[in-house]
Amino acid sequence: MFLKWSHSYPLSIDDVKLRNKNWVELLPKGPSNEDLNAIESDFYTFKGKSKTRHFSANKVLDLYLGIGYTLRSEIESHIEEQSTNSVLVSYQVFLASTKPS
Repeated sequence: MFLKWSHSYPLSIDDVKLRNKNWVELLPKGPSNEDLNAIESDFYTFKGKSKTRHFSANKVLDLYLGIGYTLRSEIESHIEEQSTNSVLVSYQVFLASTKPS
């Protein structure tokens, strides 16, 4: 879906931020930003008097990938450039096909 919208703009995983449905950024909880347990707490509940942790396998978590304003502006410029180039190519093909023999 992104590739179609962005006209194949090259996007790196480092360009996006992982967010939840409330648009809160989910950050890694590991040492030195190691990608550990960013969403783990959403799947465990505490039960019983001993408050033991139980995994909740049926839970659904809505996740979103967000891009910053600057990157969005770059992508929109890319889309505009691609659209302009497409029109020029179409026009050139039309002209080439209408040349008299």
